Parts: sequence; C-alpha cells; structure tokens
Amino acid sequence: MQLNLIAPFNKMSYGYVGCFLYEELNKLIDVKAQCIRDFNAEERFEYINGDSRQFGLTFHHNAPCLKIWHQFDMAGFTGKGPSIGFPIFELNKFNDLEKHNLEYPDHLFVTSKWAKNIILENVDRKEESVHVVPLGVDRGIFKGSNFLNDGKTRFVNFGKWEVRKGHDIIGEAFNRAFTIDDDVELVLFTTNFFIRPHQHKEWCDFYINSELGSKIKIGKRLDIQEQVYNVMKDMDCGVFPARAEGWNLELLEMMSCGKPVITTNVTAHTEFCTTENSMLIELEDMELAFDGQFFNGQGDWYCIDDAHIDQIAEYMKTVHKLKQENNLQQNTAGIETAKKFTWSNSAQTIVQLLKEITE
Repeated sequence: MQLNLIAPFNKMSYGYVGCFLYEELNKLIDVKAQCIRDFNAEERFEYINGDSRQFGLTFHHNAPCLKIWHQFDMAGFTGKGPSIGFPIFELNKFNDLEKHNLEYPDHLFVTSKWAKNIILENVDRKEESVHVVPLGVDRGIFKGSNFLNDGKTRFVNFGKWEVRKGHDIIGEAFNRAFTIDDDVELVLFTTNFFIRPHQHKEWCDFYINSELGSKIKIGKRLDIQEQVYNVMKDMDCGVFPARAEGWNLELLEMMSCGKPVITTNVTAHTEFCTTENSMLIELEDMELAFDGQFFNGQGDWYCIDDAHIDQIAEYMKTVHKLKQENNLQQNTAGIETAKKFTWSNSAQTIVQLLKEITE
C-alpha cells in the first residue's frame, strides 16, 4: 500500500503529530512525505527532511493523500487517489472558510468521537466519510516512573499561554489551595511563539506577582521529547484545566509517566480521560470563545467559574496531602490508557481505514 503524506514536521503540536505518524506509517506502508512550511523537527526526525525534499520527484501518482493541517486549509492534495484531511480543532463551530475547506476532501480523519460529532453537526458531509483516528504517545520515552514521597509537592502544566488552556485560572487555584507555609511548587512550561515578548511578560508577571508567586516557576521551552520526560518524571501532578482542546499531547504524556492529572471533562481529551485515570472537573455551561487574540467568538468553549476553580484547588490539596502522608500512588490507570493510545496504534488505525477507503 502507498500513501502521500502532507504535514508539518517541526516542534509544534501539529509537527509532532506529523513526525510520529510518518515514522510509524513508514513501518507499515510505502509513504512519501511533503513538509508544510520549513522543516524544524528534532534531530531524531531529521531523516524525514531528506525524504520530504524528494517529494516533488517521487510522490505516488495513484495513491491516496493524507493532509494533516488546519481546518481552514484543506486543499492542495497530491496524487490521483482519495484525498483525506486530518484537521485538529478545539471549538464546536466553524466559519464559512473552514466549512468550505472541510467539505472538500473525500474523507476526514479526526482525533476523537467528540470531533466527529462536531464535524457532522456543522459540515455537509456523510457520516461514513468522517473517521476517528486517536493520536498517541511515545511509550519509549514517556514511561512510568517511581514516586518520591518526600520533599515538596510539584504541580506542572505544559501548553502555550492561552486562556483556552486555562492559564488565567491555574494560578488562582494554586493560590486558593495553599499558603506560603505549604511545601509546594507550581511549574509552567508555557512558551507561546505566537505572542509578543511583552505579552509573554504579562503572563509571567500575572503568576510571579500573585500571592504565592515565590512558589511558581516558569520554565523555558523544551525542544526535545526526552527533556519533557525528564521534567515530567520529577513532577507529582499535571494540571490541565482547558476550556477546549483538539487532543492535548502533554496530558496523555503525563498519564503515560504514571502521574496523577487534573483536567476538564470536555472536548477531545474525553477520548482518553476517565474517572479512573483523571481527576475530572465537570464543566456544564458554554460561552463565546473569546480571548481577543486567538479566538474572537466564532464558536463556543466551556465556562470555568468560581466553583470549578475551587474544585481544582481541592484536587491540588488532595495530591499534596497524599504526598505528605507518603501515600501518593502511581497513576496505573493512566499508564494502561497510554498503552492503548500509542502512535503505533494510530498508524495501524490509519492503514486499516486506507484499506477500507481504497477498496
């Protein structure tokens, strides 16, 4: 079987999806890759750069083409086979440009059942043309680690600065949960390349100048997956109170490391978050998705109100209490979940769907 794959290959979320899927698909079928924009992946993926440079000369004429990219740009496929778009989106509605693009490919792959339902509610497509392909985690890197039930309790969040990801309320929950006398720490890896330096400073000041700012650390971007793991293995709990998500790679990676996680029970990560593997925050109401920068009200996301912030704080207190009692346990349910959501399984799902699509 042959496939033309068009994707970004870089150190952003879409880029990692492209790299890992290419790597695993290439073990199963004959894949020709084309890089969207400039190649900028980890050194371990450098061989993809050489492959993608040859794409214009060696693409498969009659193969299907899979494009992993934004929902507003689903044109530009290669080859005479079926066109398959793979957008990763967060909101429950699309604008006219997005609908126009999402109606174009012969098939769509989406990350979750939630995303499939959003497509079918908003886009003129037949149900049999929309397929769920969950994303994955590299279990070779993000493996279970032992807990050290001594020292301070460390909470961590990964994800670029955004209101959507709950960065406006994580600090407030931390401040409600603890006092200056508690042996705790909140660590944030939240670099956002799409904001300006003064905006990054505003976010940093928002945390550092808060009541427990002396217990908050803001780390620099980690460009290598092993570096991310080295941080995660030393943390006690991940905090991901997103109003909307297209998947959330780092949340699954924290689970794969066996770490407890606090997260919202909404949108795409409902595909892998359960009451067994996560401390869930139930969000009920929705509001216009507006932050004045990335989202301007074209769709809705979930509201996080005062009671939800209190719930996050209570979960944080519970984690801290367990650690102080030398009783914080490995998230074994999270590890078992991660074993099901590997990049290898994602690639196998794609290959099986390609067989069905091309029969």
